[in-house]
Amino acid sequence: MNRLFRILLVCALLVGALTPTARAQEFPIVTGTVIDSANQPVGDVLVFIDGGVSPVVTGAVGQFRLEIPTPGPHVLNFRKAGYAPRTFRMPTGQGQVGRQDVGVIQLQAGPAPTGTVAGRVVDAISRLPVSGALVAINGNTIAVTNSTGVFNIPRVPLLWGPNQFNVRHISYADVTDDVWVANVDEVLAFDVVAIPVPVAVEPEIVAEVDRTLLVYGRMRPFYERRNIGRGDFFTRREIEDRNPRELTDVFQGLPGVDLIPVGITGMRILFSRAARGLRDSCDQPAIYLDGVRIQGGLYINDVVTPEMVEGIEVYQGITEIPPQFMQPGETCGVIVIWTR
Repeated sequence: MNRLFRILLVCALLVGALTPTARAQEFPIVTGTVIDSANQPVGDVLVFIDGGVSPVVTGAVGQFRLEIPTPGPHVLNFRKAGYAPRTFRMPTGQGQVGRQDVGVIQLQAGPAPTGTVAGRVVDAISRLPVSGALVAINGNTIAVTNSTGVFNIPRVPLLWGPNQFNVRHISYADVTDDVWVANVDEVLAFDVVAIPVPVAVEPEIVAEVDRTLLVYGRMRPFYERRNIGRGDFFTRREIEDRNPRELTDVFQGLPGVDLIPVGITGMRILFSRAARGLRDSCDQPAIYLDGVRIQGGLYINDVVTPEMVEGIEVYQGITEIPPQFMQPGETCGVIVIWTR
């Protein structure tokens, strides 16, 4: 019995010695419930502290449980598309171990976040600017770098919380970065260093043999669709012949296409003969850049310049749009731009 007593005593002492360490690993817990203006619970609300620490989302009944891993003070944030952001300092005592309930948090309706995405892309070896690189946010192409490697696009639709930034170019390895958006009108600035990747690029060869057009290389599908006779097409040479100052100048005089000025520099494209599809007119044709659809709300002149373009395809009605550029509900027409 004495031996057993000694063993139990040693175990008790060890547990007592470990208790402070175990307690030191405990973190305060913050709980609460999120509702809307109609006092209904709101699910999938992003809840986090400070600039994106310990993010969680509310459940179906609007409740959340957030663990605070670092000492305070902290700022508690609530974000969800369609609701105005809510931010406030956590109540006194949140730095203590234990559970604290912040009660009911009400969110009001508000717009989705937008921001400015800007930066410059340079070659990792030469440090020279990289033009013609495609810039994307969350998989949506929003810009092409100009001759100085610069891009600067305002009013880009963003997501609350994590967003993915991507730059791709046929001669360079893809560059991807994750950015956190917590505020309205964010300015996301990037300095991108692109690493060259050897690429065997098949030259473009366009020849006519016995009245048969032979095309080899990346633009072959462009010429194949052109030969079908649906839509309007502009080759690089035809673009140069028009000597456009901005890319929308290429569309001047094209039957069924009207250009509507917007603000000081914006230009909206209107398809007035889209009745060949399902509508009499359309002022929001889908835009594809090198096969990737561009995020809506951007003007062509903000995305690409005439010097960057190798070819343009214009489809003004649903009966003209090729299957690869047709999406569910796409009845407004499509503009496809191919860069050089």
